[in-house]
Amino acid sequence: MEKRLSDAAMEGNIATLKELLLEDPLLLDRAIVSCVSETPLHISSMLGHLGFVKELLSLKPELASEFDSHGSSPLHLASAKGYTEIVKELLLVDPELCMVRNQEGRTPLHVAAVKGRVKVVSELVRVNAESTRVLTDRAETVLHLCVGHNRLEGLKVLVEAIGKDDELVNLKDCDGNTILHIAVSKKQIETIKFLLDKTCVDVDALNTNGSSALDILIQSPRDLRDMEIDELLRGAGALSAKDTHPIVHEWAPTKVPWINKSLTSTLTMKESGSERPAVKHQHTDWLGRKRSALMVVASLIATVAFQAGLTPPGGVWQDDLTVDVNGNPVKDPHIAGTAVMAYTDTIEYGQFMIFNTIAFLASLSIILLLVSGLPIKRRRWMWIQMAILWIAITAQVVTYFISLRHMSPRKVQGTLREVTSISVLTWLVLISVVFIGNIIRMNLWVLRKYGYIKEKEVAVPNAEIDDDQEEVEKKKKKREMEKRLSDAAMEGNIATLKELLLEDPLLLDRAIVSCVSETPLHISSMLGHLGFVKELLSLKPELASEFDSHGSSPLHLASAKGYTEIVKELLLVDPELCMVRNQEGRTPLHVAAVKGRVKVVSELVRVNAESTRVLTDRAETVLHLCVGHNRLEGLKVLVEAIGKDDELVNLKDCDGNTILHIAVSKKQIETIKFLLDKTCVDVDALNTNGSSALDILIQSPRDLRDMEIDELLRGAGALSAKDTHPIVHEWAPTKVPWINKSLTSTLTMKESGSERPAVKHQHTDWLGRKRSALMVVASLIATVAFQAGLTPPGGVWQDDLTVDVNGNPVKDPHIAGTAVMAYTDTIEYGQFMIFNTIAFLASLSIILLLVSGLPIKRRRWMWIQMAILWIAITAQVVTYFISLRHMSPRKVQGTLREVTSISVLTWLVLISVVFIGNIIRMNLWVLRKYGYIKEKEVAVPNAEIDDDQEEV
Repeated sequence: MEKRLSDAAMEGNIATLKELLLEDPLLLDRAIVSCVSETPLHISSMLGHLGFVKELLSLKPELASEFDSHGSSPLHLASAKGYTEIVKELLLVDPELCMVRNQEGRTPLHVAAVKGRVKVVSELVRVNAESTRVLTDRAETVLHLCVGHNRLEGLKVLVEAIGKDDELVNLKDCDGNTILHIAVSKKQIETIKFLLDKTCVDVDALNTNGSSALDILIQSPRDLRDMEIDELLRGAGALSAKDTHPIVHEWAPTKVPWINKSLTSTLTMKESGSERPAVKHQHTDWLGRKRSALMVVASLIATVAFQAGLTPPGGVWQDDLTVDVNGNPVKDPHIAGTAVMAYTDTIEYGQFMIFNTIAFLASLSIILLLVSGLPIKRRRWMWIQMAILWIAITAQVVTYFISLRHMSPRKVQGTLREVTSISVLTWLVLISVVFIGNIIRMNLWVLRKYGYIKEKEVAVPNAEIDDDQEEVEKKKKKREMEKRLSDAAMEGNIATLKELLLEDPLLLDRAIVSCVSETPLHISSMLGHLGFVKELLSLKPELASEFDSHGSSPLHLASAKGYTEIVKELLLVDPELCMVRNQEGRTPLHVAAVKGRVKVVSELVRVNAESTRVLTDRAETVLHLCVGHNRLEGLKVLVEAIGKDDELVNLKDCDGNTILHIAVSKKQIETIKFLLDKTCVDVDALNTNGSSALDILIQSPRDLRDMEIDELLRGAGALSAKDTHPIVHEWAPTKVPWINKSLTSTLTMKESGSERPAVKHQHTDWLGRKRSALMVVASLIATVAFQAGLTPPGGVWQDDLTVDVNGNPVKDPHIAGTAVMAYTDTIEYGQFMIFNTIAFLASLSIILLLVSGLPIKRRRWMWIQMAILWIAITAQVVTYFISLRHMSPRKVQGTLREVTSISVLTWLVLISVVFIGNIIRMNLWVLRKYGYIKEKEVAVPNAEIDDDQEEV
């Protein structure tokens, strides 16, 4: 019965299953309790029998939670094979299966990511986003696995799913490497571009050896890709470890974190004893960024406080007054150059001096500590400096209101009190929120540190390991089977293959789902065992679509070795394999052309002519590769195949060179003759340096071939660039077109991991740059608003006027040092105070939030701070026009009204455009997030580098 059930599962025969269940209704239950760990659901899930899987799940859904001898659930196997529909069915039964780790410590998501099953990855993340936070035994995230196995498309799907989760993106494996370290070590240019462009990856993170990503590049063997990677990293602000001087904390490899939304919970494993306490992951550059922010804000506060000390509110006396006209001592004498405020309100001036001095010295203390060179780069020191900054900012706020109070006469004191009350209340609330938030964080940290609070434990089912002798024998037998299969592939021994399949009919399927990326078909294709290849393809044709760790299919390997018959067999299975690019950005046709495999080139072009139009990562066509590697015979075959395709022949690489430029630079006389004679190559095309083919020849070192090449070029009508005077357009090296007959179509790859949606180019580290921009702008607004508060438009009175020359009270008295505007236009002065205070406090609120240390680094918080900044800027604009209106006499009021009207209209239009634009962006983001709008996919070939040792 068990044999018949197993055969039915292998065939996907539902009728046989039903017959067996009629004979024994408990058959599926017996399959669960039997010693055979592989259930019928494992077999049918691995072989892709969707109908059979559905039938089993409807009859016995608990089969989905069974594990084989490797600790794999049926979901692991279906995920590894890329059977998306089966994955969906299994997830309907139990979404928590996403979290289960097999014997190798991998979840279904890990397995799918390693195998490049993009659609499966997308489905698993959609159903259970928490699965992205499970780590392997080496503390690798699923992002590490994607980068490590060069699965860029899977990485894109995952990054989109997790959003701007800085901590997950910057998590380190057991060697302390982030995903950027790995991408740089493997020199994956497109992955590096994506990480720098689309994520908040920490470019200066250090691994356990104290090396940053830039250090990894510097220490690696040199090749042609290094220059571009170096430019990318330095362009993103990457530094060497010796330049950043961070404190490298010892990393304990036994501590593997379990990640949840707060990245602080632990993973409780089953009896396998793999309990792993959480590790606190931080941004390596957190301290650096905080230091920069503190330096900027402290410098501005010190500048403003110093200026306020030199020019106090109310100004200074312009003359000496100690005696009256009769020579008698006056009641209130004063000396020129002394502060008016010190005479008119001694107590208030004392308060002004105290708080302004506190702001000045506190900010200078921060600057001194930051530039002292003392070892104060730990977080606790940074918190102390931030506390000092809060004191400085608060002191500056108090100074601002003391100044306003002093310069406001009695008749506007009511308005001032209202403005002050609301402002103080707002400021106290903000300070309280920041203070309480940090107190809570500190208390939680202390309680966790000393064990009073334990991390929430999440029980994640793991594969149970049976350590009895039978299980040990099974593992040993499995390793022996894998070794025998590998040996058979290396020898091309079909008889051994058949024997192995008799012992285990699912052996080839296991080879596909295993984590070993090199299948028997890769080995036999590389070694030229045609009979073995045919046998494998007849038994398991999907092996042809598997990729090794370098992203190469068996067709890449056979093409490189020149095994034409094997190439034909592989193309019979799937002609679209011609279009698949490997990790180096090359198709099988590119590989064959570089190696000079003329027959293979001819066969590949015959089966799929469109393969001639795929570009490398350096925007090279297959024609560029032929000329660059001096493969004239292959070039002839290709030119004959493409016919008179002027556009393809004249296409330029990333340096703007056509194939004629390259042929001339390498002085390949026969190739030049062929191109001029048999193609429509443009003899006057210019590269990015503005050089034609003739210029290349003139600029090259002289030898005996130059005269003949010169005659050939001039005979074809070639001119120097200075004689043609073309307009040289700027060339964008990041935009590499995908070429078809019209040079505009896109390439749609299979789910094998070669889907390449268009890359949206954004600023690297969006949040970091926004924070820096907000900090600078907010600091400047605060500075300007503070200065405006101390020196209001219209200035201050320079003298007292309370009585006339006869000693009678005057109609409009004023006091020296008070604002002129407050007397001449009380309402306008009130408006000035309100809007200037809004600008001042709004900008200070942004600064306080940015340096508060609270976890407010997500986009939504950034948008809130940007909205506050809009309020601050708008308030400052209103303050500006109030000032202009006050200081403009009647005869220019007409001009002022025109200026104001146009300015306000322009400002409202600008604000409306920004507001509506962000509303549209938010709506589109929501619609995309919930699947109402799908991203348009455009295949963009990636930048390619030839690291062939011969070429280097």
